Amino acid sequence: MARAKEREVLSIESLRIVAKNINIRNLAAAGRGSIPGRIDIDKRPLIVETKTRFGDWELDTIIGTGQSGAIVSMVERTSKLTRLVKIAHKRAENVERALIERLTRFRPPF
Repeated sequence: MARAKEREVLSIESLRIVAKNINIRNLAAAGRGSIPGRIDIDKRPLIVETKTRFGDWELDTIIGTGQSGAIVSMVERTSKLTRLVKIAHKRAENVERALIERLTRFRPPF
């Protein structure tokens, strides 16, 4: 009987307590995972939704395993023309440079 109590005490003491992860990305304040000054997708002009004009682009970043690199994805909404650019690091400067390099030839003719 003494061994049973000893086993019970050992099993209770060996339990680990794991803290619950809290997702802080849902907070309204700008921080990790949120863009300051971002305009919500629901507030974009209605003409964008009709997909009748060339030049409305959707942009996204695809992050590599272990933050090893990224791909900037650019898709024109009307024609579905797609441009992909590989960048070494997901930093604002790298993404900006990739966008400028790929989209400069698509300037409006005016």
